Amino acid sequence: MRFYEFLGIFIVIALIPLSMAGESFGEKKARQQRELKSAQLAQQVLDKAEREYLSYRFGTQTFEILRNRKKGITISSYCGDNLEDFQKKKECQALSKLAQADLRPFTSKDFDGGRNPGSVVCTKQLDGQVIYATDSRGNVQTFCHFKDGSMLRSDSIDYFASKKIPPEAKEIEENVDIKKMDAVLDANEESEKGN
Repeated sequence: MRFYEFLGIFIVIALIPLSMAGESFGEKKARQQRELKSAQLAQQVLDKAEREYLSYRFGTQTFEILRNRKKGITISSYCGDNLEDFQKKKECQALSKLAQADLRPFTSKDFDGGRNPGSVVCTKQLDGQVIYATDSRGNVQTFCHFKDGSMLRSDSIDYFASKKIPPEAKEIEENVDIKKMDAVLDANEESEKGN
């Protein structure tokens, strides 16, 4: 449990009186208002826990990035995280390109050597450039940088691109050793060339 979630729950519990028997109308109304305020405060705390603004360094410049854990998106803060905001999509390529991200056209060979799927989709499908950014703790992350200057973290691209794969295909993929399957297909291609 994150600290913010704990704090929100604590605030709600702390402000609810243990005994409500014998309340007057005014006391009941006052208690309900306190409960409402504490619930609103708890929701604000939880919203803050799922949405946070981070600073990343790209070369010598520092940019503010918005991360929404619940939606699985880490994007330039000025783009916002409302995926249905069509006006923002016009102003922010990172937001509009995210809808185009799709892993289906790729094969396992595109990811040889452990290549990051989000980075592959960035360069080969979304016409972006992969850049490396450093957060305040010194951790390096990959981002897809678009011509308008907006950025989207590679794992966000991977997350949204993989959502387009039908569940039955994911199930098959989990049960099949892709490297063995590729080796069999390559061997079949070689034998066909020899015939």
